[in-house]
Amino acid sequence: MKKLFFALIMLSSISAFCQTSSPTKDIIGKELAYNFGGFVIDIAFSSDTTLYWKERKSGHDAHEKTKTFHINDHTILTGWYEADKTFVSLYSDFLKGETYGYQFRVSGKTIPLKGTIGTANKLDANRDVVKKYHEVWSKGNTVALDSILAPDFICHFITNIEWKRIEGANKSITSHRKSFPDWSEEIMDMISEGDKVVTRYKSTGTQMGQFNGLDATGKKVAIYETSIYRIANGKIAEQWGFPDALSLDNQLKAKK
Repeated sequence: MKKLFFALIMLSSISAFCQTSSPTKDIIGKELAYNFGGFVIDIAFSSDTTLYWKERKSGHDAHEKTKTFHINDHTILTGWYEADKTFVSLYSDFLKGETYGYQFRVSGKTIPLKGTIGTANKLDANRDVVKKYHEVWSKGNTVALDSILAPDFICHFITNIEWKRIEGANKSITSHRKSFPDWSEEIMDMISEGDKVVTRYKSTGTQMGQFNGLDATGKKVAIYETSIYRIANGKIAEQWGFPDALSLDNQLKAKK
């Protein structure tokens, strides 16, 4: 409880300084996404004395009484008690998009917090555009690429394969689905932070056409892949792909 006591002192003692600083009033009424290494909490500051938070994965939410101090025009310090008497103290720098602080639990355990801040709607939009890209790979509707990929899109694969622009992506998807007409990508995990989205997904398909110099085998394959996407202006501008190419090759060449 000593750390909690000092945290309260810090919040109180800084108020005199904050009163003379430029208030960050633009955060009031906005919903912000606090991403602590994939653990995302959406926070909406209703005022300097109330906020609403929702844990994205579990759906747990609550309205809290809080005290927010405006340190300058882009940083705030805020703290609140949760229902289980946990005290949360967060320092947020909106210019850098960074946040850090602590959870002080009644048990005496202190949990450090460090993460990034983004606009909740922007993170949702970033995830949505990546989901749509996986759908194109799964369904072959390449006409949708114009609304998903940036004109200067570039993809890097660990197998030294690289394609550029929408035309390159279209060619790669079309070619791959000729080899695996029923190719499907199921997202298993998705993490978004800043302008990046990461997905881990299960890819399945049946080889009905030539692939990497190997004639059609009729074999069904299943591999896991990971991709990192960079989003710019609502579209995917860059991708880094990490497929389990060795597993795919072994499944196709395995003797029946």
